[in-house]
Amino acid sequence: MPTILRYLGDVIDTLSESLHLLMPTLMPMVSLQEKLHAFERNVQDVPESSIATISHTEGGAKEAASLTELYRSAVLVYIARNCETKFGENRDLAPLLEKNFAQLGQAHTCQRLPIFILGCEANTDERRMIILDLLRLTEETHPRALDSIRRGLDSVWIQDNLDADQDTALDYMNKLNVVVSSSSTIPTFV
Repeated sequence: MPTILRYLGDVIDTLSESLHLLMPTLMPMVSLQEKLHAFERNVQDVPESSIATISHTEGGAKEAASLTELYRSAVLVYIARNCETKFGENRDLAPLLEKNFAQLGQAHTCQRLPIFILGCEANTDERRMIILDLLRLTEETHPRALDSIRRGLDSVWIQDNLDADQDTALDYMNKLNVVVSSSSTIPTFV
């Protein structure tokens, strides 16, 4: 998991640097796109075995592998949504999301980053219930405040519902920026 988080940090740094370009030209945008695609390949290539060795028990190894897959998926979704927004790339995330929501439905706990990123993709009542149930279970087994994550997801889902009603859509990064900036406290994802 540390390797995947390092790539996520690299993605965020790269996206932040691209915001500081005074006049985005074709070359920096192509370079940004190439960097994001390279990060995407790197995240896909992180072996499960490098994470599963952290735990010494079979159940612990399985849990670690499951958590790694959720982190991997969350980072891949984040990269894909940014590529859609910035470069107009059409991404079919349906198979990945279907697999992840099935996995989330079986989970007993989840980390903040995957539950938020994947929760932003919960576009049906069934998927939203999976996320809400998982939030509840996580709070029962790990007493830590997930209120900011829950409020953030509520905001994303409200925005998605408004966009659907109006046949418009706020792009991915703007939606996340609105959610994070409207929070009274900065949500923590780790």
